[in-house]
Amino acid sequence: MSPTERSVAAGAGGSSAAANPSGPAADPRIAGPTDVPTDPSVASADAAAVTLTGPQLRSAAETFALLATPVRLHLVWLAARGPQDVGTLARLAGVTVATASQHLAKLRGAGVVTVHHSGRHHIYAVDDPHILGLVEQIFEHIAPDGGLAPDPPPPDRGYRVAGRSRS
Repeated sequence: MSPTERSVAAGAGGSSAAANPSGPAADPRIAGPTDVPTDPSVASADAAAVTLTGPQLRSAAETFALLATPVRLHLVWLAARGPQDVGTLARLAGVTVATASQHLAKLRGAGVVTVHHSGRHHIYAVDDPHILGLVEQIFEHIAPDGGLAPDPPPPDRGYRVAGRSRS
């Protein structure tokens, strides 16, 4: 068993950073570089490209934890649709301005949303294309009823099935 498989197996019982008061930095399962198992047919140069570091894993986990709150995710989704002032975001998310401001401050501190001032108004937006893509993809994947959305049909590559012609 590789070190990665051992650390994954050790963590199979499931613990979260919230359950671990010392935080993810103290989690021995992600201390230092972590190799992601790859298909043996992947060239060694490609294998190096899928090696993740402990700091990368911690930062990604912290970002996902930040977005795991429905109100914050809703605020990010709204801000990703176009710049909005905090009052509008609060109204659209169905929360008070104070609640929206607190969540937006955390999102801003993590670099998920940006803010600029227009007079007395704070205007929030999502400018990072990675965050925009992440939000877009998650809601393409989740249906309005909360279940998984059907996968889109595979692209037509013009292949022929043996013995059949395409018309």
